[in-house]
Amino acid sequence: MITKILFSLILLAAVSFAGGASIQLNELGKLKVGGSLPDFAGFDLSLAGSEPVSLSDLMGWVKKTGPQSHPVIVFFSTSCLPCRVGLFALRDHPAELEAAQVQVILVAVGDERTKLRRFLKEHRLSFHVVDDPDGKMAVRYGVMGKGGAVSDARLPVTVLADFSGTITAIVTEEGNDYLDLVLAGHP
Repeated sequence: MITKILFSLILLAAVSFAGGASIQLNELGKLKVGGSLPDFAGFDLSLAGSEPVSLSDLMGWVKKTGPQSHPVIVFFSTSCLPCRVGLFALRDHPAELEAAQVQVILVAVGDERTKLRRFLKEHRLSFHVVDDPDGKMAVRYGVMGKGGAVSDARLPVTVLADFSGTITAIVTEEGNDYLDLVLAGHP
């Protein structure tokens, strides 16, 4: 009971902290606004049996949804409380995401697969979820240092791109304008 109360207070503090504007960067590691999304490969936990998947595969799926669709890649960890604010904002607005043709791809950094599946089920997150247990994708995207320690990761990070995979925005902290940024696909 005390754990739940403490967790609720911490989550409330994270929500309060995110009350300002989202923090956007022009570049992060190898990512740069105007540059291309680097490809990655992992396992899509939203599919039965954890099927192998690459960003190229997911971009094919994005393109099938329509010429105005755009991917939003969110790097998160189940232990990252600020990450939950953005994840829950996306989860709670499915009609808006669909109307804006936003295709959300989550990348779970450093989580043990069983714990991750439990988290996804408990919080009803039904997006494509790519497993990055060793942080290799996060390192490639510049979300964490080459050492690959999740404690060194800069989470959450949201990468917005257009239909062709060109990066339009990099958001490192979700503020009260986060959902509007995601829906627009650019700042």
